[in-house]
Amino acid sequence: MMRMDECGVKVELISRSSPEYLKLARLLFTYRNLNAEKLEDMPTTDLYENHAQLLPGTRPWDATKKGRKRYSQDKKWWLSHIVQEEIKCNMYKYTIVRERETS
Repeated sequence: MMRMDECGVKVELISRSSPEYLKLARLLFTYRNLNAEKLEDMPTTDLYENHAQLLPGTRPWDATKKGRKRYSQDKKWWLSHIVQEEIKCNMYKYTIVRERETS
């Protein structure tokens, strides 16, 4: 609800307690970053966490045994550019390694 007030949307024909108003608020929240031009224009919302589900006894994969993947100069530049933008926008969080698990 507060988000509609922040972005300047004025809805006068629908009462705030009606189901249509809640549907409209959800729709606007879903597309809140539609007109963003830069990554900095999009505020961070939720932290995405990925937990790998490994079977017991799974051996770690070693990239050095298979040969290193080589990227073209263009691909390296784009990867570096994307990571630098994300660092600048504080999209990454430091983790502490504890007992072979990240927390």
